[in-house]
Amino acid sequence: METKDFEWDYAPFPYFKGGKPVTSTGSWHLGLNAYSNKKDEAAKFMKFLTTPPGCIEWFLVDGHLSPNKVVLDYIKKDPKFQTFPYDRFHLSIYESLNTAIPRPVTPGYLEYEQLLTDAFENIRNGADVKQTLTVTATRIDQMLRKYR
Repeated sequence: METKDFEWDYAPFPYFKGGKPVTSTGSWHLGLNAYSNKKDEAAKFMKFLTTPPGCIEWFLVDGHLSPNKVVLDYIKKDPKFQTFPYDRFHLSIYESLNTAIPRPVTPGYLEYEQLLTDAFENIRNGADVKQTLTVTATRIDQMLRKYR
């Protein structure tokens, strides 16, 4: 793909005049299956991925901003992240430390999110907005009943 004349930039999340700036947080998760035959090894690996230097390595490989403040400090100080396009992480760090609001804590959030993602995709592809959202709302209500 030719990108010689392709220009792009980044900007903070928009907010309404007089409103409070808020940004969403990401969501990478680690979990340990209760039925695992390798619980000790899995726990050690999860600890490695969530503490330095493992969390820094994970960021460098994956590119997702970590909630670990050691990673944020690493990015602030590493020369690679001082110039475009890598300096974009400084905006993400600011938002993480100053305007981030955690996602709702609910066991049904991932399912809820998937149903909305599917609905928005269907609308983008031409589905009737009112009908799609009505059906999606019903599906969300039905899905959440199992968590009562």
